[in-house]
Amino acid sequence: MATKQVDGFEITSGARQIGQARPIAQIQTRALDGSIPPRWFDVVTDKSFRSAQDAHAAADAVVQAIESVDKDGAPYPLTY
Repeated sequence: MATKQVDGFEITSGARQIGQARPIAQIQTRALDGSIPPRWFDVVTDKSFRSAQDAHAAADAVVQAIESVDKDGAPYPLTY
């Protein structure tokens, strides 16, 4: 799990898979001061992942690439 702090938010990587569906890479942002609730974002990608581990590795890479987080907790960029 990758974690990074940017603009007063902690950003954490994750992945989810429901049933036989393809896994989805996700990012969570959480305000360090607790001013807004945590938010989850799907990572935009042009490919599907074969395993949850692949999706999680992509989410880790995205966390490292995030440059900013707006006041509502939306990170930028969210592409892989």
